Amino acid sequence: MSDLLHWLDECGALAEQAHPVEHVGKLVRVAGLVMEAVGLKLPVGSVCTVKQPGTPTLEAEVVGFGNNKLF
Repeated sequence: MSDLLHWLDECGALAEQAHPVEHVGKLVRVAGLVMEAVGLKLPVGSVCTVKQPGTPTLEAEVVGFGNNKLF
């Protein structure tokens, strides 16, 4: 059991050192709750942070893609 706890502690220490990967795209359209972005290649389910000057930061999820756009 102590080996498992030691291994979990090591995993936790490694996770604390990790940095998220940043991908930058551009919003090209917002219609209601749906945003369209270009310049990104992310899988469905990816969580994104949307930053625009003068507005609060939003958290969004990729729900689809097509024609070189993410939704």
